[in-house]
Amino acid sequence: MTLPEKVQAVEQLFAELDEAMMRFRERINLSCPAGCVKCCLKPEIEATVLEFLPLAMHL
Repeated sequence: MTLPEKVQAVEQLFAELDEAMMRFRERINLSCPAGCVKCCLKPEIEATVLEFLPLAMHL
């Protein structure tokens, strides 16, 4: 699998996860307050190299 193919696979997986998470949030009526960024500011939330692969390819 080439690097662009890997990036495409990661992006497809993220799209599927976003869709599943959206359906779950709707089902349990969960939403974040408008403008909230508290989750993004937590130092214990990490990102992997795989998560940054699409951004790296884009840049």
